[in-house]
Amino acid sequence: MVGRPYELSGRSREQHLNDAMARGDAARVASFFRGFLREAGQPPQPQHASQAPTGKRTYTRAQIEQASRDYLRGRIPEAEYQKLSADMHAAVNENRISDPPMRGIGKTRV
Repeated sequence: MVGRPYELSGRSREQHLNDAMARGDAARVASFFRGFLREAGQPPQPQHASQAPTGKRTYTRAQIEQASRDYLRGRIPEAEYQKLSADMHAAVNENRISDPPMRGIGKTRV
């Protein structure tokens, strides 16, 4: 329940959630939603699994950035990087990025 006081703080969960969102604390925001799912009787989703339920690989933003740096430094051959890059792009569309950026955060304007 969003409106009732949350544990020992005396503040509502909604106030805590709003604070977390205002600070851009994605981990805390996600924690609220995982708690909601638990209370609703739904099992939480795996947070950082190396394989997606489909059997396909998942990636972190750090892994994607590292692959790009490795390619630019000549550590990954062109053909291998093209294959990896194609899978990473598919992973975005298939929700196989374990820590995607929040919409609108981290984007640069040209």
